[in-house]
Amino acid sequence: MKLEKILWLFNFSASFVGGGLMRLIETARWFDQNEGGNFIVNEKAFHAVKNFSKKNVYFLVSSNKLKRFINDGYYIKDILHTIGSPDVYFSYGIPVFFQVGKINWFHISNATSLTTHKINLPLVKRMEMILLKNRIINSLKFVQIISGESEFSLNLLRDNKNLNTHELFFHILPNGFRDLERERVSRKVKKKEFYAITIGTHKYKQISLAFHVFQLLQKMNPKLGKFIIIGNKKDVPSKVLNSQSVEVVNTGNNREQLIQFLSNSEYYISASQIENSSMASLEGLILSKKVVLSDIPPHHEMLKNYNFKEIYEENSKSRFLLAGNDPDNKIEEKYSWDQMISMLYEILEKYSLEKN
Repeated sequence: MKLEKILWLFNFSASFVGGGLMRLIETARWFDQNEGGNFIVNEKAFHAVKNFSKKNVYFLVSSNKLKRFINDGYYIKDILHTIGSPDVYFSYGIPVFFQVGKINWFHISNATSLTTHKINLPLVKRMEMILLKNRIINSLKFVQIISGESEFSLNLLRDNKNLNTHELFFHILPNGFRDLERERVSRKVKKKEFYAITIGTHKYKQISLAFHVFQLLQKMNPKLGKFIIIGNKKDVPSKVLNSQSVEVVNTGNNREQLIQFLSNSEYYISASQIENSSMASLEGLILSKKVVLSDIPPHHEMLKNYNFKEIYEENSKSRFLLAGNDPDNKIEEKYSWDQMISMLYEILEKYSLEKN
């Protein structure tokens, strides 16, 4: 296979929010500016990529969960009749049910789909993740390349005793950041008060613990007045919600508003129990003055080139990592989306060299 002439088929059909949506947008942008690609896209996400249609081709998939549960991947064979067999089939978090392309590539999109041990999840979500894990494991017999956004997420599969991993090629494919976002909003940012921010209200994000960390930071920095939670109000515990220091904001798909909140914040706080490699934490590290991150492997990986100190939240006896934004670290250059997308070719080349 010549790496400069590759027929790509990307499956982002389950991605319409968060990090998955950002990777879809940036991948579609990059390929439309270069050789073009074929994209399977959730109908809820098409609005975000429809302008990248000069060279790209899109196939829209319904958001009907029942239909996908009964027969996930039902749409792929019809697409293959249209485009032929792709050289590379890249599946973002979706089980690979047969040899779709000459090379099948599975990307770990969500670490909770591979482990739910000691993770706070609603019962229905836990069962959903256990079922998805079994489907992913069973589908890997059709996979040649596995990527993930951290060594931690890759090891969740490497260490699986029910999986013969010797024929699989593993490689990190991190999230990226587009610095243009900061440039676009920097002139609009007006500091109104000192605040800390956290993003996401799922149970495993441990909002109550994040709030306790905020209270700890208030003791360290008395000027810190408000704790802004980006997410759904209904998912925030009442004891947190009733605090006069707390403000809950649902930014929805308003990316510019989210970047403004991060750019203005004194601290970004994550008390998450598990992450693949958190897009929110990466953006907090770049945009907030300081970050306070839970003591989990992906956060250690993110801070490996940073000086950080450990702080302790006494009520839960939890350890956190406190780091400052270091302008000399040039983290935007290391994590630019253009570099992350072009890394697809680097990984393919390494895979080809290893197999030949």
